[in-house]
Amino acid sequence: MKRALLSAIFSVAACCALFDAQAQKDQFAYAITGVDRQSGDWSKIRRFDFRSGTYTDFLFDGASVQLEAFDAQTKQPYVAVAQKAGQQVYSQPFVTGVAAMAYDKPHQRLYFTPMFVGQLRYLDLRTNKLFYITDQLLMTHDLRQPDGGKVVTRMVITPDGVGYAITNDGAHMARFTSGKKPAIEQMGGLIDAPENKNISIHSACTGYGGDMIADDAGNLYIITARNHVFKVTPANRLATYLGSISGLPEKFTVNGAVVDDEGRLLVSSGVDESDYYRVDPQSWKATPSNGNNVFRSSDLANSNYLQVKPAPATLTSIKTPASRATRNIQLYPNPATGGAITLQFHKVAPGDYNIDLVDVLGRPVQSRRISIAFEGQTQTLTLPHAKAVYLVRVTDRNRKLAHEEKLVVQ
Repeated sequence: MKRALLSAIFSVAACCALFDAQAQKDQFAYAITGVDRQSGDWSKIRRFDFRSGTYTDFLFDGASVQLEAFDAQTKQPYVAVAQKAGQQVYSQPFVTGVAAMAYDKPHQRLYFTPMFVGQLRYLDLRTNKLFYITDQLLMTHDLRQPDGGKVVTRMVITPDGVGYAITNDGAHMARFTSGKKPAIEQMGGLIDAPENKNISIHSACTGYGGDMIADDAGNLYIITARNHVFKVTPANRLATYLGSISGLPEKFTVNGAVVDDEGRLLVSSGVDESDYYRVDPQSWKATPSNGNNVFRSSDLANSNYLQVKPAPATLTSIKTPASRATRNIQLYPNPATGGAITLQFHKVAPGDYNIDLVDVLGRPVQSRRISIAFEGQTQTLTLPHAKAVYLVRVTDRNRKLAHEEKLVVQ
């Protein structure tokens, strides 16, 4: 019953996601850094601008002991409790360092979890207040053991508003909703696709660390610290090996990854501050981003995603048959914005004509019969309310084409 209820919650979250907020692509990424460019304490959040290659000063200091946190459910000040059920519990936000963060653009939140702490937390970017989710654990396995494989290092929020978090060893995967009442579900471990052969998502040599991005078809992509790429299908947790990133410096390890505003990946390293790199998702080839005074970073986050579905049709992108317009018949205005167009007839033989308006699939929208009696005669045609691309087709009484023109209704 509980699993069915959680599935319903996640379905509703997907249906109600605010896609309008995704329409404008982020030209930045939030980065978890240290105090300075070469530091590795992973306690500061900065914002990196794709276009200028520069950073803000840190927006948030997760190492501060003076920060007050609140319970996400009660909105009351958070009170740390004693260690329980194999979980470390700390009040300091980035107490053990953070290597997993995700950006919830509609609600302006940065979700994160400290290393070796199984608690989901978020920073409200509107108020700069901290909230901890206390009634549900992000990870339920024993995190007291100093086992790096158990640490959550990959986190992302997908275009449909659902978040995913995965441990280093791929043995634990959870998903969560954002919004007023977050819900967390334990999904189990990742499964290697049979074609992966000896390259496993569970191996420390090929599958640990890195970061995670999403696409618009419901898939996740793990880019590991050793620069390998796996595609994950959440429905069955299958991890399929896609290849490795070429063109990175020898010592560069991928620790952060986002999609930039041009559809490429931007990756950061926790050990190499020479530059960030842009990665072509078709060839997985990396090139320097030419950033300025780059910081080492344990994680990156923004709301962009890979577009793998065909781009939705727009008024200017829809392809229609080539217009067979003539100078004898003029159509205006085009594009049309006022609910009607006018056709003017010059040097056209008198008689009966049909004006047909059809959509881009050739389906009739409306038809009107007119009679042309004199030079320069005009005819007004009322348009449908739907904004789209249409064809205006004029034929004589024998159905011979006299004029055809593409019309954009805005």
